[in-house]
Amino acid sequence: MVAQLMQAIAEIPPIAFLDYPVDIQIRIYREGARYGADLIALGRSPRVPIEMSPKDLEALNERLQEKMKAIAEEIAEEPQSAELEAPLRSLAEVGNYAFRQVFGHRDTQAAIQELTALSGKVSIQITSEDFFLPWELLYPISLNEPLAYEHFWGMNYIISRVIVQETRPGDFVAPAIPIVHLPKLGLLTYGGLPSVEKKELPFFEKLADDGKIALFKLRPLDPENKLEEFKEFRSFWEEALNLAHFACHACYVDGSPDRTCILFM
Repeated sequence: MVAQLMQAIAEIPPIAFLDYPVDIQIRIYREGARYGADLIALGRSPRVPIEMSPKDLEALNERLQEKMKAIAEEIAEEPQSAELEAPLRSLAEVGNYAFRQVFGHRDTQAAIQELTALSGKVSIQITSEDFFLPWELLYPISLNEPLAYEHFWGMNYIISRVIVQETRPGDFVAPAIPIVHLPKLGLLTYGGLPSVEKKELPFFEKLADDGKIALFKLRPLDPENKLEEFKEFRSFWEEALNLAHFACHACYVDGSPDRTCILFM
């Protein structure tokens, strides 16, 4: 059985994920207290029911997690055993149960079976707001047929997911830093580091001298005057910086973790 698994994995072709086309998209949406799905492929998009509620989905996920945990523990107890028939059947049973739960309606099963028979290298994309499953574990083949790893969705198809969310402020961060005039660079350094003194400080100071950046340097802080120095540190961050560069030294004292610090001197 181990040899069969390794052979099945070896036969999976390499995939260029970024360029791989989507053959079937399963768009799952909420329909009142239940779910429904659009099966989009070949210019068709039949709408089919998924006769499950959110509570049913939660229970199914819990059952899948429990079964996977039990199988993992069983295999871990006998890692050298070459006989994986029992774990494979157990996983196939729960995968088949999950398939029938999600695609239990006869119209849904017929549509899924028709679409996945299109090709031996089908790419399936699942799009949903809140319907999540380990889709790779679905096992659509009858348990009366000979067991095979390649019958699992994850071994036979390319599975991808798209999570639909409402637009929220801050979701998108532009790749460019908005700058009106010179970029403002905050520099926090520890002068005891040779590379800081000989390379980094001269580099940024030259950029400032050449008029390419506006440089803001945090002055050396005195650890004996914590209250005032914390005010100075806070004041430094109140500047509207575009970038901040740290070149500091972390210090840890054995037996006195409360004295852990970052040095700006």
